[in-house]
Amino acid sequence: MIVHGSFYKLPEILMSYEDRDGVYESNIVHLLASSIVLELNSRNINNPLNYIQVEKRYKATENLRCDIFCDFSSIVNESFLKPYSLTTKNWIEVKYYGSLNRASGSETKTDSVGKFLNDFYRLITRVQSTSYCTKFVLAIFNDNPQKYLAFTYQNKHEREWLFSIFETGATKSVVKLCNEPESVYKHIEDSGVKEIELYTRTTKFEPHKEKLGFWGYLIQVEDGSTVRT
Repeated sequence: MIVHGSFYKLPEILMSYEDRDGVYESNIVHLLASSIVLELNSRNINNPLNYIQVEKRYKATENLRCDIFCDFSSIVNESFLKPYSLTTKNWIEVKYYGSLNRASGSETKTDSVGKFLNDFYRLITRVQSTSYCTKFVLAIFNDNPQKYLAFTYQNKHEREWLFSIFETGATKSVVKLCNEPESVYKHIEDSGVKEIELYTRTTKFEPHKEKLGFWGYLIQVEDGSTVRT
């Protein structure tokens, strides 16, 4: 629950930025880590920074890193968390989308979908299956997500799996990479993967009107698997 409590601190902090176009992904990582510190301080936890690690390697032998790792095992009774499919150890990948009003290079909305999907792939394949951990993707947008991610294919059909991930509550999503363009599947780290199945639970905050706030989604990856050729 510590990560969720920290997540709900973000809207007020984000809205305090005068230059919204000056916010970058590294800022969001810092803000979430700071929010976790605040959450721990509110519980009178000493030395809260000891429980947070930024840029933690998934494996010591590989230079692949997760944005934030938190280990609350010494301060939280895990039996209280299990009914909610939560644990005391948390891996968090962060994505921020805020480049509409600044030079953003040649990246397309389908490229962004591929990079977004690869974070889920990393969490379900890099975190040891034998370790009981909670895995999250935190996605923050400074405008409607549909302005940054391609929620539809070129034939105008919806990417149902993408809509599903952003729905509040528990959902199952199946991504068939054979249906995706090269601009999506080229970002998946294993080119042999043909299908990704995700079980997610999403918590979110959204403004009532566009351009008046930030969109935030804390997406818990409860389970997942891949199919390879």
